[in-house]
Amino acid sequence: MIRQLTVKNLRNLNIQEQKLQEGYNIIVGENGQGKTNFLESLYILAYGKSFRDEKSKIITWDRPEARVIGQTEKDTLEVVFRKDGDSAVFINSKVKPTSNLLGRFVCVVFHPKEIDIVSGPPSLRRAWLDRLIATTDKKYLRNLIEYNRAVQNRNKLLKISADDSQLEVWDKNLAQLGAKIWITRGELMGQVNQILR
Repeated sequence: MIRQLTVKNLRNLNIQEQKLQEGYNIIVGENGQGKTNFLESLYILAYGKSFRDEKSKIITWDRPEARVIGQTEKDTLEVVFRKDGDSAVFINSKVKPTSNLLGRFVCVVFHPKEIDIVSGPPSLRRAWLDRLIATTDKKYLRNLIEYNRAVQNRNKLLKISADDSQLEVWDKNLAQLGAKIWITRGELMGQVNQILR
């Protein structure tokens, strides 16, 4: 659980060391005061990105960067978004890949666009499943990262008209990783369907 939250230049939010209590925390305010932005900042600490917009839209318009810092029972998590540079993730003041945030604390958000998971394209459902599984299964997360990297490498080869022998290596890798991902997703959906029954 996030015990303390600091937010700098995230939309209309600037929060200095807001303490959060165990149990329920109720956020009250007028329209446009930043209640959803507050929730968005917690989501950013869990996943390294916003559930609403790309980074260029969440940084206060006249500032070069936004920062979200959260203190859990074990770690200090920090995500920095820069308008003209790469984002950065720090865990206990050390630069880490964004994937290292997953599983540090559980964060579930439900907002109006979530209904698109049911009615929207299959890619949204796959992305939702991937976030759900990767939060608790680091092996799945590694497979997913390697799979996406393999897709990018294969696509680069296709652009330069590579021959079949070069593509075969990536095809084999994609098949192996894709099968592992598909099996894990299937197992989770079996569990979810049992709960839904």
